[in-house]
Order: sequence, then C-alpha cells, then structure tokens
Amino acid sequence: MERERRTLTAKRDADYQKRLQTATEHAEALQAALKSPAISSEERTKALKTLSQDCASCHKAHRN
Repeated sequence: MERERRTLTAKRDADYQKRLQTATEHAEALQAALKSPAISSEERTKALKTLSQDCASCHKAHRN
C-alpha cells in the first residue's frame, strides 16, 4: 500500500498505525458500498459516517 511506503507514516506510533489501518478498511468498505447497487442509501450513509468518525478521532489525537 502507498501509505506503508511513506517515511513519515512509518515513523508514527502504534495507535496511529492502528487507526490508519481501521480507517483504510472503512474507506474500502465505503468504496464497495458505493459501487454496489444492492447496498441501501442508509447503509452507504452509515459507512460514510463511520469513516468520518475515524478521521475526526485520529486527527484529534495525532494532528500536529
């Protein structure tokens, strides 16, 4: 993955790495939900909110 190649990311602590991995998984889930016609609008919205919460939480803890 691209994020793993970045020197700055590799130097971050375990909490940051875990949060980044979780956010990556949630981003992939959102992407899949948006591509699938079988996924409801409500489920897509929930996936977006989950990812947004991941970002906000990580930025609060780790933003410079």
